[in-house]
Formats: sequence, C-alpha cells, structure tokens
Amino acid sequence: MVSSTLEKPKFQTKERREMRNLAGDRNCDAEIRNELVQAGIKIVQHRERLRSEVPASITGKLGIFEFERAWYYWMVSGNVPLAVAQEMYENPVGKQDVRVIGHCGCPPPHEWTTLVKDRPVITHYHIDSQEGLNLFVATLKKHGLVA
Repeated sequence: MVSSTLEKPKFQTKERREMRNLAGDRNCDAEIRNELVQAGIKIVQHRERLRSEVPASITGKLGIFEFERAWYYWMVSGNVPLAVAQEMYENPVGKQDVRVIGHCGCPPPHEWTTLVKDRPVITHYHIDSQEGLNLFVATLKKHGLVA
C-alpha cells in the first residue's frame, strides 16, 4: 500500500498520455489544435499543408518559441536558458517527455547547451506527451520567457 503522504509530481496524472502518431494523417489538424489549446499555445494557420511527415496546416507559436507537430511528438525551437531547462529536467515528466535537442536518451540539459550571447541555452526540444507540453509552457511562463 502506498503511503498517503507521498505527493504526486506536478503535472503527472494517473495515466501518462503519449501523443498519437500523426504521420501521414491528413485529418491531423483537429488533434493538433486540441493539443495546442490544452497547453495554451497560440495557433498559427497556414494557407497550405506543411510538407513534412505530418501534413498539418497549423503550427504553434508562443513568444519566440515555435511548435511543429511530428510523428508522435512536438518539435520546439527557441532558446531556453540552462537554469530553466534544468528545472524542467528535474520534474519526472520533464526528464522523460521533454527531450533536450530531441535526444532519445533523455540526457541532462547541461550536456547539450549552446552559447547564445555568452548565455548557455537549449535551442530545441522534442516533447512526447501532453503533460510534457503543458509543463514546458508553464515553466516558460513561470520564468517570464513568454506571456
């Protein structure tokens, strides 16, 4: 029996919801829109479908951060300061689902920084679950990186 004094990590639910593989799915926009709305990310409508593995006509944008849906994960570009990246990595969801530079081994952020204006940052991520996407956005907001 699990002790009732144990707290669940923030953003973790009973069942982790992995992203559905949308490769080749021409009806993907509704699901993508739902994922973006849940995370609080602005939807960007494109005139034509993207010429990528997921034929979406929408992407996401939040401040300087751009979000594009891939097979079963989100690709995010934008500079995340190392201290913020480390905070996300210390969260169990962040460690597993918010992958620094898309690395499948889920290494710690300090191993993959890039110096931008003498500041260590992580330039992009792959995010594998709705919980991870929500954590990413909430952490950026917490640190004033997006409104």
